[in-house]
Amino acid sequence: MAADDRKRRWRAWFFVIAGIIAAISGAGVGAFAAFIQESPQIRLLDEWRPHVNTRIYAADGSLLAELAEEKRTLVRLSEVPLTLQHAFIAAEDKRFYDHWGIDTVATGQRMLINVLARRITGGASTITQQLARNLPIGLSFERTYSRKIKEAFIALQIERKFTKEEILELYLNQITLGWPARGVESGARMYFGKHVGELTLAECATLAAVANAPSRLDPERHPERAVRRRNYVLRLMLEAKYITRSEYRQAVDEPLTLRSYEAENERYADYFVEHVRRQLIRTYGDDRVYHGGLVAETTLDPEMQRAAESAIRKGLARYEQERVPPAPEGKVAQAALIAIQPSTGYIKAMVGGRDFRESNFNRAVQANRQPGSAFKPFIWAVGFEKGFRASDTFYDAPYEYPYRDPQTGELVVWCPQNFEEEYFGESTLRQALVRSQNVVAVKLLGEIGLGPVIRLAHKAGIGSFIDRNYSIALGTSVVKPIELASAYATFANNGYHCKPISILRVKDTDGRVLGENRIQEREAVRPETAYLVTHLLQDVIDPEGSGVGQYEATGRNAQAFTRNDPRGPVIRPAAGKTGTTENCVDAWFVGYTPDLDVAVWVGYDDHSSLGENQQGLKMTGGRLACPIWTEFMLESLGDKPPKDFSVPDGVVFAGSEAYLRGTEPEAGAAT
Repeated sequence: MAADDRKRRWRAWFFVIAGIIAAISGAGVGAFAAFIQESPQIRLLDEWRPHVNTRIYAADGSLLAELAEEKRTLVRLSEVPLTLQHAFIAAEDKRFYDHWGIDTVATGQRMLINVLARRITGGASTITQQLARNLPIGLSFERTYSRKIKEAFIALQIERKFTKEEILELYLNQITLGWPARGVESGARMYFGKHVGELTLAECATLAAVANAPSRLDPERHPERAVRRRNYVLRLMLEAKYITRSEYRQAVDEPLTLRSYEAENERYADYFVEHVRRQLIRTYGDDRVYHGGLVAETTLDPEMQRAAESAIRKGLARYEQERVPPAPEGKVAQAALIAIQPSTGYIKAMVGGRDFRESNFNRAVQANRQPGSAFKPFIWAVGFEKGFRASDTFYDAPYEYPYRDPQTGELVVWCPQNFEEEYFGESTLRQALVRSQNVVAVKLLGEIGLGPVIRLAHKAGIGSFIDRNYSIALGTSVVKPIELASAYATFANNGYHCKPISILRVKDTDGRVLGENRIQEREAVRPETAYLVTHLLQDVIDPEGSGVGQYEATGRNAQAFTRNDPRGPVIRPAAGKTGTTENCVDAWFVGYTPDLDVAVWVGYDDHSSLGENQQGLKMTGGRLACPIWTEFMLESLGDKPPKDFSVPDGVVFAGSEAYLRGTEPEAGAAT
């Protein structure tokens, strides 16, 4: 019965109020009925959904970023403190719970003022009318009687369709509180660096004050105006008996203290967030990403990400301090780091440059750079699959390689050289990889052929085009850092390649899963071959038993990770390879444990030389990229239990050397 009485009272009030408005406007009841019948705005109310931020989360559930043209985070009315609800009602619509969408008393008073002034000086809009005005349903913002009448009609329809609590919830989530904040939760974050439920009485009154004129009352630009309006709202709350006089005096005396949510919450992982944003837009489009409230759960490890950013900052600062002479003014070195979990392909950390705010070009996934000697493990892998052994020898000396130019057809002689033109004579394949001997790499490539090496590199994870010429033994064909990291992760994962993944799943605002990235694993290299490469790459860092000295190991700077004491035993098994291109343009170190694979690149965007240090030594991958890798690994895995690489059944040992079963030397034979 109570519900029936309410409906009858609503119908009576609806037509009384509508008739009064129609009569005042001169439109007549017929025009009013036609408007109600034909108004497209009313039908749009059923379909309207607010624009909501897309949120990107790290693997531990912490919020990384929000994507939106205007920032809005929806909150239930139950999450909004009564103090804030009362502040808006007192400031904007003190008879909110007593009217049916239009405050006839305030409307009559305002109309009289407008008639006397012979112009529209302002309105007496209720919260419901303001909601009607702010919804994207086609109402203009011009001050005309026609617009005000339409606004009133739509307000009546809103009151008919929704409860007062639903109207207030919609209003508090839609209200503009200064660009880009829409809704009280975003306003609380933008001005006070906290969630709406944590606001003080004075802060609640400030938000209600700002809503009256967000530009003119912006607390950051016009703090005095904002405080005056805030205190006025507090007085209205006192008069409405929402607060006591003691609460009023305390709130009036509270200083205006502003701090943004971003300032309170560390901003990091910008390059990773941008990488995720691009993927979301490719899949779901701009409109859904910026307005649809998607939830993206990612693979990023926050602790590793912070460690990566710290290692890059320190490494670049160290380089700039050591370089002689300093780089020309305005020229800055860049760096990239990408960390991948070999068994899943999950990207755990990503840095695409020294400062995202200065350059959002993500060098970890977009830069095409020559890998230098970091490409050599793919040649050695094919060599092992073709029957070569780590103990097999090649003669390392100046070497002429004749070939026919594919464009001119002329016979050309190429003379590959070692770094610093240092040659070692008879060298095992193990020694040649540890010392990164270019001549041996070219000779081995000549024995096994270009095709198999290119195919294996692609299967392992390199997606870029690889030139069909023998200079790829020196790493002249460009790759992206993410590709090189992914390919090395294949060695770490016993020859199985896992496609790099940054987004685990995407959900809509209701929690429904829209898309999910599952682990995509396939065998790219025989497990035995992958292990033999790893076994050699361990000597790049710790050359025990390889027959080369510590100084000759190009990755020796990583021993700070593998050993507590440079003279002590290896306590954390790791493998890796340096890379330095001609004229020291690119410096690389790619290294891995069974659980984490990390690629580091350092260089200039314009391909300038990295120069020399104070001792006159060239800036190589071992001197630049390897220390960054080491610092990151110590921070990320230094307190984790060490784990050794697993040995496949098809691998046997003769002394300290590993062989494919059946290729090991006979007992007593020289190796």
